[in-house]
Amino acid sequence: MFLEITTMLMLFLVIGLKYGVVSRILKLNKHLRETEGICKRHEAYLQRRQRERKAAEREETGLARKQVALENEMTCLETEWRELKDQNTDVLGELLPQ
Repeated sequence: MFLEITTMLMLFLVIGLKYGVVSRILKLNKHLRETEGICKRHEAYLQRRQRERKAAEREETGLARKQVALENEMTCLETEWRELKDQNTDVLGELLPQ
C-alpha cells in the first residue's frame, strides 16, 4: 500500500513538473517569436538606413564634384575678368588724355 501511494505521488509530481516545463517552454517560444519579430523589424530599419546613407554619400560625392567644377569655372572667370579689366584700363588710358 505504501509503494502504491508513493508511486501515485511520484506520478502526480512528474505530471505536475511536466505541465510546468511545457508551460515554460510555451512561454519561452512565444517570447522567442516576439523577439524574432522585433529583430526582423530592426534589421529592416537598419537596411533602410544603410540605403539612405549610401544614397546620401552618392549625392555628397556628386555635389563635391560639382563644387570642384564650379570652383574651376570661377577661377577661369576671375582670370578672364582680370584680363578684361586690364584691357579696359588700357583702352581707357588710350582714350583719355593725361
